[in-house]
Amino acid sequence: MSDAPQLDVLLRYRLDAVALAAAAIFACYFCRRLVRRRRADQEFSPTTCALVAGLVVAGTIIAEWFAGSHPFPPDTRALSIVTVRLLLLGGAALLIGVLLVNATLLALMRAEVRQHAETERELQRAKTAADQANRAKGDFLAVISHEIRTPLNAVMGFANLLSETKLDEAQRGYLGTITGEGARLNSLINDILDLSKIEEGRLTLERLPFAPAETCADVLRLLRSVHQMHAAFKAVLEGAFASTACMYL
Repeated sequence: MSDAPQLDVLLRYRLDAVALAAAAIFACYFCRRLVRRRRADQEFSPTTCALVAGLVVAGTIIAEWFAGSHPFPPDTRALSIVTVRLLLLGGAALLIGVLLVNATLLALMRAEVRQHAETERELQRAKTAADQANRAKGDFLAVISHEIRTPLNAVMGFANLLSETKLDEAQRGYLGTITGEGARLNSLINDILDLSKIEEGRLTLERLPFAPAETCADVLRLLRSVHQMHAAFKAVLEGAFASTACMYL
């Protein structure tokens, strides 16, 4: 009997329905905040909260109808009505919880799938850009090698023509240096082109003879030629400076 006034207050102001509505509002707010923080708010359907409100209204109406249409014993009427209302509104709260949990999980799963799809598209675009860059690099190497080979072939051709003329020993050595370095430059161009073949998987290895002694001799001859050219250039400069000084004296 001591609980009858409290039950009357609960029934008069429908505090159970108010608590259900407040809990539903808080649950909707929490779920929307969660999906927004996970950047999945676009996947959370706006009709979910409308369904939640509909369940609250439907549970309240059913509880009111059932409590008013069924006779209860007078001595336990308030307690019986409260018990029935709590069962019906609790069922509505359970349905609301299941609905919000499923909607939230579905939104998060859809957002994750969308992010994976966007990542895959970005990777595909990056792969396409890398392939285009590789093709552009290969085209550039092909063009630049052709542009280098054109004057190089002219130099090598005139060197071969020059070798058929009468030359002294020093001139023939210079000519040999020109011919050897031209061949080395041609080999370097071929090595640069091999880089693109390596990336495309079309490189074939060759077995060629190699003589370290001849390579060292070629390097020494090149350095000797450079030293001789430096000495000759220095002598020319000293003569030019001497003649210029004599003109001003």
